[in-house]
Amino acid sequence: SFNITNAASLDGSSQRITTNNTNISFQNGWTVDIYFKLDSSASGFNALINSGYGSQSSNYMYIGIDDDEKPYIETTSSGTRTTSSDAISKNVWYHGRITQDGSTITFYINGVSYVTKTAQTTDLSSAGTFTIGSLLDNGNNANNFHGLLGPVRVFNSNIGSPASGGEETSSGTLSNSASALLNVFGNTAATNFNPFTVNINTQR
Repeated sequence: SFNITNAASLDGSSQRITTNNTNISFQNGWTVDIYFKLDSSASGFNALINSGYGSQSSNYMYIGIDDDEKPYIETTSSGTRTTSSDAISKNVWYHGRITQDGSTITFYINGVSYVTKTAQTTDLSSAGTFTIGSLLDNGNNANNFHGLLGPVRVFNSNIGSPASGGEETSSGTLSNSASALLNVFGNTAATNFNPFTVNINTQR
């Protein structure tokens, strides 16, 4: 199960989280789990996941929220962007899970399927640096995420659909400066994290 003790606070301008993962192909089966909360003043597109796009010649996959607060998936291998018909709310915590089986990508939010799209088939392992909160892995800052980002997990397998209501996290205090990884995002007032009203024990 997830245990959230920290969240990254991104201001929608020049902040992103880059990782040392450059070897994720995003072919065949895979899963991305992410917790997120759009700031009440967020606007435009808000990127959640970028598989590694860094230049005009790169293949890529984007996962994010559009300017109408509708979740979307975009890949170069399966026909541009596919967007949900339903919007989410600002200032609310959500659990997002994106899975790919042999033929379909599915974007679940709080356990509900919002977007389905043809599977991503291009090998993205050498396209660039896996990035959280930005559509680019470099200094270009268009569409950077504005809000809070909680735990992110990536699997090279499809672990299946999430539990109804989304996967539970342990309640905890959110701090933007408790770890070396996240302290670049500065300090804000602590926030209690209680996104769900049900208790679900999850074992992998």
